[in-house]
Parts: sequence; structure tokens; C-alpha cells
Amino acid sequence: MDRYYQVLGNREMGTQVPVSIATALALESAMGISEDHPEHKAKPPLQSATALWVNLRTLIRNIMGAIPSQDQDKVFPDPLLDALTSEIRVMASAVQMNTQRRCKLVPYVQSYQSLKSQYKNCFIREPKTPKQEFFAELEGNVLRRIPEMHLDMAVVQSDMKLPQNSDDALIITHMPLDLLSRYEFSRLRLLESHTGKIKAYTSWNSKLTGGKELSRMPFNHVTLQFFGDGVHFNTFPMKEKKQIIELAEARRWNPTTTLDKMRMDIQAEPLHPTFKAILLSMF
Repeated sequence: MDRYYQVLGNREMGTQVPVSIATALALESAMGISEDHPEHKAKPPLQSATALWVNLRTLIRNIMGAIPSQDQDKVFPDPLLDALTSEIRVMASAVQMNTQRRCKLVPYVQSYQSLKSQYKNCFIREPKTPKQEFFAELEGNVLRRIPEMHLDMAVVQSDMKLPQNSDDALIITHMPLDLLSRYEFSRLRLLESHTGKIKAYTSWNSKLTGGKELSRMPFNHVTLQFFGDGVHFNTFPMKEKKQIIELAEARRWNPTTTLDKMRMDIQAEPLHPTFKAILLSMF
């Protein structure tokens, strides 16, 4: 075996579904065959869904994460493209078998080309370290070659929002921005890589930077810009964050608080005019 293919061939895989370990743990949980999630065995979550949407960027991240860090710079586009194609086919087959074809796999990728033009008053994250730049270039190379994958299903491609559909879906993604498309689905639940946890939208505030301390925050495009997500957005300074956390406590926000209420409460708060204007521009 070519040594560059061997690096990927030796990556850590799931014991029941032969894909990279983080993806396998999520899928095995949803299929009700994970020992870590016995609560899913009686009624596997995947069997109550009509679709499993999977972010190709997340699959690539999980493939790379299953390789020892000292070997990650030995990964090249051709072997990675082959590994990604193989994992999609394995997942599609596993989903069909587990649900008697009632659920479909939907691979997708978003370009995020409009990110900077759409979100002008926040701190956009950019690759900085050599490792981050290497990964970004590698990922981009693979995703540009999607037509070469020759899959039996279409890969959904979009910019910043997933297309409207009627799916009652689970979604595997490490990019919280994708979750802003929840209103395009009849229902959307997050299936976490690594943990296999399934989260409704009221728990998505855990995806904000410092999410453990943000139990009162709703998850929406404003809180995502302000608190950051470690993927597309950096967080605002602690001084400003503390003001909004205190505001949320005083105004009794919760994960279902609407954007209208948030805007009204911010307008009524005696914040510094410049800071208030920045906040309101995020709506």
C-alpha cells in the first residue's frame, strides 16, 4: 500500500460502523447500537428521522482527527478524497439498513463565501497557524473535487443556508452556522460527533464559545456572532460579554427567547451607544 494511503488506512475507526471514530460514535448512537447510549436502544433516533444530513467538512475533520497528530501532515488530497468517498458510501448503506430505507443520507457542503459580507460587525476567524493553513488548503482541494466522488446520491451545495426541505432530520456538523438553517426543515436535531448526543435547538447554546456559562442564551445569528463558536466567529471581549450575560439574567432570557425580545431589551438597556449600535446591527 502506498505510504500516503497507509496513513489514512491506519486511522482509528468505529468497531460497528467502519468509518472514522468520531463519526462512528455519532452514527452508532443514532442507530441504537452504542453501549454509551443505552437510552437509544429501545427507540433508535435514526428510525424516527427521514434524513441524516452530514457536513462533508465535518467528515473530513473527523477523518483527520482519527490520525495521530504527528502523521496529519502526511495526508494528501487523493487518499483523503478516496477515504471521504468510502465513508459516505458506508454511512449511506448503514443508514438504509438500520431504518429499512425509511431514512436517507444527505451529504452537503456550504461554501460560506458570503460570510464576511453578511456579518460585518463581528470578529471573523481566519486560519493563522501553519497547521490551520495546511488543513484549510487540503480541505479546499478535496471539496473542489466533489464531482470525482461518483456517489449514488447528490451532494447538496449551498453558500450560507441549506435549502428548504420537508425532512425531519438529524444533522452531523461541527459548524454551528449550519444550525441557523433549522427553519428550512420540518424538524432539525443535532447529532454530535464524538459524544453521540442528540440535541434539540434549545440545547444549541452549548455550541457558543463558553457555552457552559450561557444557559440563558438562545442560539441564533446574534448570539453566534457575539459569543463566537470557535469555527467562524471569535468572541467579543469579556467586558462586553459580561454586560450581555447580566442583561440576559435581569431580563430572564432563555433558549426560546425571540430576537424581537432580545432587540427590545438591548434597546432599553443603558449600554454605551457605540456598543449598543454594534449589537443592534447584528440583528
